[in-house]
Amino acid sequence: MELRFSFIFLLSICLGMAQPASAQIFEQESIAKQELQYHLKKQHITPRSFTANYHVHHYNLNLLLNPDTQFVQGSNAISLKVLSNASSLEIDLSSKLIVDSIFSSKGKENYIHSADVIYINLANFLHKDSSEIITIFYHGNPTATSGFGSFGIGKTKTGKMLWTLSQPYGASDWWPCKNTLNDKTDSLDVYITAGKSYRAASNGLLVDSTTQDTFITHHWRHRYPITAYLVAAAVCNYEIYSNWAHLKTDSVEILNYVFTQDLQSALINTKYTEKFIELYSKLFIDYPFKKEKYGHAQFGWGGGMEHQTMSFMGKFNWDLIAHELAHQWFGDWVTCGSWQDIWLNEAFATYLNGLTYDFLRPPQEFTNWKAQVSDGVLQMPGGSVLCKDTSNAYRIFDSRLVYSKGAMVLHMLRQTLGDTMFFLACRNHLNNRGGNYAVTTNFIDEFQKTTGKKLDTFFSEWYYGEGYPIFNIVWESLPSGELSIEVEQNPSTNTVSFFHIPVEIQVRNGSQFYDFKLNLQQHKETFTIKPPFDADTLIFNPYYNWLASGNVKNITNLLGRGEVLLLFPNPAKDKLQIKLLYPNTIKNIFISDHHGKLVTDLTTTGNPSNYFETDISTFAPGEYIITAVNQNGQRFSKKFVVL
Repeated sequence: MELRFSFIFLLSICLGMAQPASAQIFEQESIAKQELQYHLKKQHITPRSFTANYHVHHYNLNLLLNPDTQFVQGSNAISLKVLSNASSLEIDLSSKLIVDSIFSSKGKENYIHSADVIYINLANFLHKDSSEIITIFYHGNPTATSGFGSFGIGKTKTGKMLWTLSQPYGASDWWPCKNTLNDKTDSLDVYITAGKSYRAASNGLLVDSTTQDTFITHHWRHRYPITAYLVAAAVCNYEIYSNWAHLKTDSVEILNYVFTQDLQSALINTKYTEKFIELYSKLFIDYPFKKEKYGHAQFGWGGGMEHQTMSFMGKFNWDLIAHELAHQWFGDWVTCGSWQDIWLNEAFATYLNGLTYDFLRPPQEFTNWKAQVSDGVLQMPGGSVLCKDTSNAYRIFDSRLVYSKGAMVLHMLRQTLGDTMFFLACRNHLNNRGGNYAVTTNFIDEFQKTTGKKLDTFFSEWYYGEGYPIFNIVWESLPSGELSIEVEQNPSTNTVSFFHIPVEIQVRNGSQFYDFKLNLQQHKETFTIKPPFDADTLIFNPYYNWLASGNVKNITNLLGRGEVLLLFPNPAKDKLQIKLLYPNTIKNIFISDHHGKLVTDLTTTGNPSNYFETDISTFAPGEYIITAVNQNGQRFSKKFVVL
């Protein structure tokens, strides 16, 4: 049992930032739901089986785009290294688009374009470790789905716009690429040609803008590894301005492309980004793409998407800015290696959003944030952070399990390890997997290696397992001034028999409070604690550090109200636990249905002195009444529900 005695809150570092609008109305659930709604509109959720016989060194993507029409014309020169002897290559491109021609260094190549794949029959055999450049010329209408597509056009109040959004497998809907989660290109150049009244946003640095006749070509250069779904383009008559974030030895440009009608509010709200970059760089590693830039480009959707170095944003507020920026570390620099491991992207982005409240706002705001995230998870008993069904967009982008429960798993891991070890392990993970992909086993291995601790039990319970613990706590004040606290844990599902977490308790009297932890070693234990004052209130999990539900009852108060029965849990499913507050006075106890018909007589079973359990697994779902009769014939009844 670990005790902590404090009478004041420790204040987080305050960086003098403006108060975010509606600071207590957190948006992480809204962000997750918006992202889910987007992905439900996608044409592709399940990837094809990819013949990965080459590694992409470089994409040189040329695009002719017009926000007036749902149309793309362009080419992509793919520099690749052959991993095994090859007489053919496969490249992803939607069959809705038309391939005009394909060239290699040897000349024009023959191909078949079918079922969203280009099959290139090479005129010359390619040997292992040889290099080649395959250039594909194409055009067509990237078919829009209802709602949001991989390639969309729309209107602002002052003009037309065009934008792309490719997660998880929409990149090949609008450009030819290796559309997989096992190969990042080493570098990228994007040339976007549009009418000269437009500005085009993309990944990396804008190195040149060339005007010819009525057109302007914007050349964006990116020299970091990038996966296909994070490549993006947007075209609009943007207003453009920059902010700057300051790291220890570098400054990072924050380049903003915003709609004219939103310029004034964006000028205010995008200032948050400066402190967020500085905070994340301090807690983890420097902004990973600091040699280029970070940017925002406004687009035609209410949510956001973390395109590498240039997040596309439907609006600008504290939570959305924090979430999409966080992905530059977790999701872009280190990308989930499969959609089963999507929590490595989304749980981290959600939790880093929470860290902005932890380190940049008053302490109570982070507690409120954790409370809201936890409440969303506790609405249902089951569900694992591990995503087993990657064909189901609802499951991949489940706001309750992937975003919220995943974020709380990270917070509980931080509580388990302490700040020093947690952030060090995160830094090692980012450094060792940077520019690459990671799956959950990589993440666990790095944390165990860094901390020297076995974390099998933690991840077995919280990542692979389902549910959370439900604590029933009964306490009373003793004449000695001590508190007797009976704690019982019941998991919300049967996939985890026992969750090994501390029970955080706070007792209060007026403005005084006393914090301590109870280390429960079995399902039910009784503890005796002596606080430094007479406690009149007990609060379970006061800072919402642990994902758990708690029912707290004060025996002293119950006795004062004449209550004699406590029931756990309620509602119940298989077992009902009954505690008698006056065990020696009870003569009979029985259960009846809501019509008053006797269901079972518990008197004949022989009651323990103050506690017993009865099997209700055969009860039909519904409402029941348990009644205790004392020696004077007084009846005490309570309702309970069977699920």
